[in-house]
Amino acid sequence: MQLSFLQALIITNVLEAPALAIFYPKRALWKVALLMLAFNALTLPFVWFFFYPLIADYALYLVAAESFAFIVEAAALALVFPGEGWRNAALASAAANALSAGAGLLLALA
Repeated sequence: MQLSFLQALIITNVLEAPALAIFYPKRALWKVALLMLAFNALTLPFVWFFFYPLIADYALYLVAAESFAFIVEAAALALVFPGEGWRNAALASAAANALSAGAGLLLALA
């Protein structure tokens, strides 16, 4: 199933915001969701419009694009929530991006 950019953005946010909320339980869910929306509004266009057309090999594209999203979002989380630590930011970003990447792979196979 080929997704549109808007569909991918919606699915990504629906999956990643609750995943992040698990790692930031002291934060209001709406704040985490809004933050995730902002992150994805910045990173997903690069994944979708830069990495995908640039890298022909799908496996390499997936690794490069997801690594980019993971690093940018982990750094942003660590900067926005400095008291929570870099480790928590990295784990939260890894979990959220693994969830949305896995869902994307499953949908691509459907």
